Amino acid sequence: MATPADEAFLRDAVISLCGPLHDGLETAREIAESHFDEYEMTDPEYRPGVTHLTRFHLRRILKATDLGPWEVTSPRPNGQVKLRNDLLTLQLLHEWPSDDVPPPGKNEARIDYYRNPDLQLYGTSASNLIGVWRRLPDGEVGVRIVRPVKQWKVGKKAIVDIDFPLPREEELLKDLEFTPNDVGMELLLPVEGGIEGGISDANDANR
Repeated sequence: MATPADEAFLRDAVISLCGPLHDGLETAREIAESHFDEYEMTDPEYRPGVTHLTRFHLRRILKATDLGPWEVTSPRPNGQVKLRNDLLTLQLLHEWPSDDVPPPGKNEARIDYYRNPDLQLYGTSASNLIGVWRRLPDGEVGVRIVRPVKQWKVGKKAIVDIDFPLPREEELLKDLEFTPNDVGMELLLPVEGGIEGGISDANDANR
């Protein structure tokens, strides 16, 4: 099970991504939506395309942005956005179906990614993380960082041992308090006020 020290390590590791991910996602999403609006492609059938185009623009934006110790990995299938910081990796996924962490599906590479190394053997520094994002009603985005530990199926509860919102402001991330819940999954909760947290995605069309 993850400990407060594990959470603190990951929180410090992703702090440089607070502003860049929020700014990049909002800009990329706005560009993608403007394109589909321009051509009156507003029917539900086009929504996966908005997410695809957002992803490609996000790659472009992040590659030109100072991410601290993080860097965008080499091009991936479907414009996948994955970042690396030494042994840490962070894959960005859009929420699916709604406000939940996307399951890995049947792809063996994704299943392997979700099976994180045992903390007792390798420590938190070799974690595979997922950054789940969603568009909020006000046009901004919410980002949530999770560390999956097992495979799960669509419709089932996500199996993660660390789960916390990534706010836009670094100071808000520093103010989060590590609190275990009653089922043993470690959660991060704001010390004061509320921070938009939950988010998710799992069908291949939205990856």
